[in-house]
Amino acid sequence: MKQQESTPFDLGNGSQSLLSVHKVLKRFGEKTILDEVSFEVEKGQVFCLLGPSGSGKSTLLRCIDHLEPIHGGEIRLNGERLGYRERRGKLVAMNDREASKMRMHIGMVFQHFNLFPHLTALENVALAPRQVKKLNKSDAEARAQEVLATVGLAEFFSSFPSQLSGGQQQRVAIARAVVMEPSVVLFDEPTSALDPELVGEVLLAMKRLAESGMTMIIVSHEVGFARDVGDMVALMECGRIVESGPPHEVFGKGEGFARTREFVKRII
Repeated sequence: MKQQESTPFDLGNGSQSLLSVHKVLKRFGEKTILDEVSFEVEKGQVFCLLGPSGSGKSTLLRCIDHLEPIHGGEIRLNGERLGYRERRGKLVAMNDREASKMRMHIGMVFQHFNLFPHLTALENVALAPRQVKKLNKSDAEARAQEVLATVGLAEFFSSFPSQLSGGQQQRVAIARAVVMEPSVVLFDEPTSALDPELVGEVLLAMKRLAESGMTMIIVSHEVGFARDVGDMVALMECGRIVESGPPHEVFGKGEGFARTREFVKRII
């Protein structure tokens, strides 16, 4: 994993990483939650974040989406600083309008589905394209149908959330994030609220999206998924990335990733 000191989004080969997190610092009061975290994600990559509860994984995703302010470092998407603007030589947080516009390029899938109970699956997914992108109803619903079919819900367009299983509801939530065609989709432990028998269907939907070339950052305890689908895997502890690399290295038998192997032993 590449670390940068000067220009955080310069890969040194004339290209740019899609997403660059550079020395990000986050505190809650006196407690440091993220301690100068740095990593890069290239377009089309699946980046999996593993680590014990309380290591800062979910907070990191919330900082990327500017749901939480950061206290140092910077985050860039396509070379553009996220969450902050430079004005008169100082950094100031984006206002609500600017932040909302920024979030159009970032999809977020949470642990809990947060679907509108009075709307069908199709209506839940088509809502943002209509309200935010100002698509007409026909175009928004056509796009929503396409994405719902991709996550295996072609037969459930007219179903309300109460008529769907937890796994189906989470797939609707995934479709809702994907339908906006974001540059990157963030997944915050998307299977943690599901019964074990429903986890597989959500992971399969995510695998299909990965195979389509979608850029994804996934916080999860699903080690098998990270091993099989991830392009890069990172282990977080105490607010720092302590090990990172391709899955075959991180989960291999070499000497370089002892912490990851110990973490995997504790959760399987």
